[in-house]
Amino acid sequence: MIMIEFYQYFGYFISVFFLFFVPFYFLTQSVCKYFPYLFNNKVNLKAKPGSWAVITGCTSGIGLEFARELGRRGYNLWLISRTEDNLSRVASSIRTKYPQCERIITTPFDFNSTDYRTLDQVIQEIPSITILVNNIGTVGTDDSLPEYFIVQPKEILTKIINVNIFSCVHLTYLVLEKMKPQTGIIINVSAIFATHGAPLWAAGGSSKGFIDTFARCLDKECSEKDIRVCSLLTAGVQTRRVPFKENLTIPSASSYVKSVLKTVQYNKQYTGFWTHELFLVMLKWMPIFSLWSNSEDYFSTKMYAKVRHELYAKHKRPVTYGGPQDFPNDLMSIMIQSFGVVKVE
Repeated sequence: MIMIEFYQYFGYFISVFFLFFVPFYFLTQSVCKYFPYLFNNKVNLKAKPGSWAVITGCTSGIGLEFARELGRRGYNLWLISRTEDNLSRVASSIRTKYPQCERIITTPFDFNSTDYRTLDQVIQEIPSITILVNNIGTVGTDDSLPEYFIVQPKEILTKIINVNIFSCVHLTYLVLEKMKPQTGIIINVSAIFATHGAPLWAAGGSSKGFIDTFARCLDKECSEKDIRVCSLLTAGVQTRRVPFKENLTIPSASSYVKSVLKTVQYNKQYTGFWTHELFLVMLKWMPIFSLWSNSEDYFSTKMYAKVRHELYAKHKRPVTYGGPQDFPNDLMSIMIQSFGVVKVE
């Protein structure tokens, strides 16, 4: 009888622990990351004279907003991207709008290359660097079609490794040498699916996982030098590739970057925006229950398969791998349409 009562009360304790204390812990952890953003708007990373910021992939989306915002705060900029015309356009716009940005260096560079001699030469012109934003990234194809790993060309997989992994490691190595005499911040732009995987983007999603782990390991190494290395787990942000209206869960690229820069000094791994952090909390908390863990894998795979199916239809491509059984039923279609998870135009 005593043992029965013991197990009964133990069951109550476990229920209360998982239903209240665990969510409270994750929620508190999430709120603490954004305490400076919510209650201290004076955190602005204003540039000191001669401060330099390096941004890759800076001609559109989040990278462009990083360039604009850091230029507005008075940083000299080294902008690196693939297309020279777009770089010139962005540099001209920043010079005109933000005269406090005294110098801008632009370097057209294809990160699919592993010959970094051009960047090795340019960096010698810069005395010291305060901020590096490793924003360049790819899922392999220009049209971002989700695809099964086994049917992807080897060239695509090589491109993912070069652009997402090799560039991040090599550029971080170059810039760290310029950060040694002073404090600095390195922002490695990863993705929220680095924490739980992305079926049909296996290589691209895994490369984002590398960026996340690399940043967290390097942050520990650089802590004695007072250099912060942050893994930015981006989620839905309004850009050309995410053509949703701005709302509470999908901020504009400008709002997102301002949030990141107000909180990056206090975090080594976070999403950059408070509603995204709550979503990450949910992802971390729900797998505690095995039922949700299994259903999460099922629905994420089915969701990406749905995206693939619709994009194949849009681009009028034949389905070369995976038949109708790989695609979700009408229930999944209704869920996707109801929650606005994906939008194919």
